[in-house]
Order: sequence, then C-alpha cells, then structure tokens
Amino acid sequence: MGLLLLIIEPNDIVRAGLRSIFENDPSVSAVYEASMLRDSVEKDAHTVNLIIINQSVMTERLSIYREKCVVIANNPNLADLKTAYDTGALGYLTPHASRDLLRSSLHISKQSFLIEPTLTPLLMRCIFDSKNSYYIKDELLTPREREIVTLLRSGIDRVSIAKHLHIANTTLKTHIKNIARKREQIEQTAQLQVSH
Repeated sequence: MGLLLLIIEPNDIVRAGLRSIFENDPSVSAVYEASMLRDSVEKDAHTVNLIIINQSVMTERLSIYREKCVVIANNPNLADLKTAYDTGALGYLTPHASRDLLRSSLHISKQSFLIEPTLTPLLMRCIFDSKNSYYIKDELLTPREREIVTLLRSGIDRVSIAKHLHIANTTLKTHIKNIARKREQIEQTAQLQVSH
C-alpha cells in the first residue's frame, strides 16, 4: 500500500497544484485535502503518512502530528522556520517549491529536515555574517567564558575542562549557565529583529 497524504491549504489554486503533483507520484495511494482545519481533518491527520500544511492554518490542536508535517510558508522567515524545526516538523517550504522538491518530501527520514533552497542565502547570512547575533560574540564573554567556549568547541568534556582550568565543577557549571544565558538573550533580540 502506498502513502496516504493530507494537504491542508486555504488557497484553492495552490491546493489543486499540490494535489496534482502528489497524486501522480507512484508511491502515493491517496491524497486527501482540506482548505482549513476541522475535526474531520483531524481524524484524517491521524491516519495519513504525511501532512502538507500551510503555516497559516497550523494550530496547537494539530501539534501532535507535527512529526509528519511539512510546513508551507507564504511569507517565510527565520523565526517560523526555527519553530517548525524545533517542534519536529519534517520540512519548511514555500508554495513556489519545485515539483521535485515537493515530491522529495514524501521520503524524508525522521532525522532530516527539508528546507526550501531559496531560503539558503538567509540561513547562510544567519550562520556566517559577522553582524549576525545568532552566535555568541567573543566580546560579550568574559576572558574565562571565552576560554571555556574554546575548550567546549574543541570537544573536551566538562570534567577535563574543570581540571585544566583548575576550577571546581560547580564553578564551571556557573560559567556555562552564564554563557547560555547570554546566548539566549542574543537569540531573543535577533528574533525580534527578524520579526519586525
């Protein structure tokens, strides 16, 4: 038996296009569709293998099925991409994704996350741009915290780091908590910048 697919998309034209792409795939045995989330759709969500869902109709009620969802975003942004990834979705695409990319979503492993290639420049800027605030900037850390981050990045375990720096494990834990707190504050600031 082939895959059972559910498309939840409010735009009739986009929904019809998605249906035509997936129903012609030999690995798909049935495509169900809905324009919005209703109780009957939730019953279908329980039985299908994959849900293609527009981000605008994603709700908390459907969150238990996130591990079988590929999110379609009309207005993609980093904060929503991160939310989709953090909550266990299988991918984050736009309605303009190619037929091949959409079909590849049928075979995503649970350990993978499919990202729209047009979002790659945005992600690369996020990762590598020195003005980006998503990583811990050395100037925000104390000299000891910078030393700890360097040792952690090199793969040294915490016990060895404490011995190497001649500090107690509890002191090391305090430093790591401070580093994590600074990173969290930086990420919250960056999310606000992205959303505005």
